[in-house]
Amino acid sequence: MIDPDISLQKPLEDYIEIFAKQTSRSIAIFENMVDEGIIFQDPYRRGQGGAGIIKILSDRFKIYESARYNVRDFMWGRTQHTAYMYWSFIFEIEKRHITRKEKLLYSIAGMSELVFSPLSRKIISHTDFWGEHSNFDIKAYKALQDS
Repeated sequence: MIDPDISLQKPLEDYIEIFAKQTSRSIAIFENMVDEGIIFQDPYRRGQGGAGIIKILSDRFKIYESARYNVRDFMWGRTQHTAYMYWSFIFEIEKRHITRKEKLLYSIAGMSELVFSPLSRKIISHTDFWGEHSNFDIKAYKALQDS
């Protein structure tokens, strides 16, 4: 077992707090919290640098404006400078019925691997792993990549 670098505990907790509270308007804060060369990826997209993380997260909110994250837990990994964050992405889809519209709530369970630079104490890699997500509009999400 490798002991985590305790000096990274505060940057990790700060990042998790911002991640959990993010909205389409607050995403720009991530640029100050991540290394300038960060690699951010999920099962469908990959971005680099602060602009890359902001673009991907912003696109999620373009598809689901009232979405939110619920960070359930986190832990340090076995390798130094690596942590894991367990979260849910909660979003609404409006379904049209014959006589009315109804908003239904869905969620995606996910885990993120976060790797810190030991020098800058900022995140250099954020990789999302998603669970079942049949209600997430993958086609729209991928289409926003090039816009």
